[in-house]
Amino acid sequence: MARDGNIRVGTAERERAIDELGEHFSEGRIDVGEYESRCDAATRARTKADLDALFADLPVRESARPVVPAAKDPLIEKAGTKDRTIITVFAIVAAVATVVVVAITKFWLALIPALIIGIVIFMMS
Repeated sequence: MARDGNIRVGTAERERAIDELGEHFSEGRIDVGEYESRCDAATRARTKADLDALFADLPVRESARPVVPAAKDPLIEKAGTKDRTIITVFAIVAAVATVVVVAITKFWLALIPALIIGIVIFMMS
């Protein structure tokens, strides 16, 4: 089993460390050069121990509590899926209707509304 310090960190942990360093910088605990070098080290950090070393000589701040990821809300996920399904069905029906109109009338300008609908759907996703 891996020790706490050997656990790999991700982008979120690196960003929190940089934010925390910014707080220490704004409170005058570190100067500009230290801040820049520690931020550079934070962006290169691979493990929790790498990040912890950046704060070894700094006091622990009250705001430095670990962030617990929010639980996924199944109602929100289902609503998003339903909306995407409705948009997809609408896009398919619009595309089929446009192809039918163009095939029957040989009027290629009927593709303009389909193009506009496609752009709107693309921008919504």
